[in-house]
Amino acid sequence: MRGLLLAGGGQFGAYEAGACRLAMSKLRIGFDAYAGTSIGAYNAAYLAQFPGNEGAERLAHLWSSITTKDLYRPWRWGGPLAALWKPSLYDSTPARKLLRHNVDPSQIQRSGKKLRVTYVDLESGARRVADETSPDLLDEIFASGAFPGVLTPATVRGKLCIDGGVRDNAPLSSLLDAGCTQVLAIVPSTQALTPRRDSRWTALEIAIRSLQIMMNELVESDLRYCEKHANIKVIRPESQPDASLLKFTQQEIQSLMRLGFEDARRAFRG
Repeated sequence: MRGLLLAGGGQFGAYEAGACRLAMSKLRIGFDAYAGTSIGAYNAAYLAQFPGNEGAERLAHLWSSITTKDLYRPWRWGGPLAALWKPSLYDSTPARKLLRHNVDPSQIQRSGKKLRVTYVDLESGARRVADETSPDLLDEIFASGAFPGVLTPATVRGKLCIDGGVRDNAPLSSLLDAGCTQVLAIVPSTQALTPRRDSRWTALEIAIRSLQIMMNELVESDLRYCEKHANIKVIRPESQPDASLLKFTQQEIQSLMRLGFEDARRAFRG
């Protein structure tokens, strides 16, 4: 059984869309199971709706229409200061609408594909994994993309839940548990973080960078463990792209999709 792993990474989900386009549309590689965290969960759920490989081109087309306003917006009252009484800096209602408009859980079940989505229970700190049969699947995907403190958490079965990347940014083990022996892992980050050119940091940038450091270490640890138990091919950039994590612009999205496509071509040639 072959699985596709899509790691978290905010706007870098566009990199995954480009790599998927090369693997699925051009090379015609098929997958039996999909797993993802954060933006990777959104991408994985979208692809899992299709019994064949047609989802890859459609995913790239969807990314070609996305900007920041499609995913989050300032709170109506108070702007960022609303975080003093709200659960996040921004209101992620647009992301929930985008998800509902583009992902149909019943279509995932009809496709015959397996899906694994990772998120975290904020109260207990436990890692949770949803599958294609979950009655709360859309809420769980939304939770998986709820970047802590920045984007709105989700309530899943009465529990407040956040981004799965806090515990497992590349949920390879969920694919192994699903029975996959071959895995294509698309990780839109380098092994080492690229130094910043600007020495000035905002509090939000420090928080995001700190989470990136933690998530990168989790990814590397997961890869080292899972390589012992399955045949894994990894697609990732050689150097960190100069793009924002949480500001979504078409100029950067198109650049990331091209880079993902070319990195996938390079990985399969090698």
